[in-house]
Amino acid sequence: MSQRADMSETNAAGEKTEMSPPQAAEEPQTGISNVQRETEAVAGVLRDNLKKLLDRQSNLEDVLSKTKEVEEVAGQLKKTSKKVAWYYKCKNIKLMVLLVVIGLIIVILIVLLAIGVIPVNAPTSANISSTPKP
Repeated sequence: MSQRADMSETNAAGEKTEMSPPQAAEEPQTGISNVQRETEAVAGVLRDNLKKLLDRQSNLEDVLSKTKEVEEVAGQLKKTSKKVAWYYKCKNIKLMVLLVVIGLIIVILIVLLAIGVIPVNAPTSANISSTPKP
């Protein structure tokens, strides 16, 4: 209100009239209010950026913890896959040994049959005649 009191003048009739404030006085107020609005806008943007930064940090922490969990699971999977690979390798070796043994037995039987150690036919009685003895 002190500005209004300063801004009034008396005319020739003795009436008080308010005079409009000079433009120079309004510009600093408008400039200050513009700066305050801009400052508030920048502060709002900074707050939003800070919130986003904190969200990203928490998301990053979540990603890091999940990465550690995945690494642990990968280690367990590697151990399990090695065990399974060893199991099937041993199983394949046993199967190969069994096939070799069966093959050797078959080869030995064929050789023994070819040599005649194992007779193929039952002995026939060629010496036995059907005639009675005197």
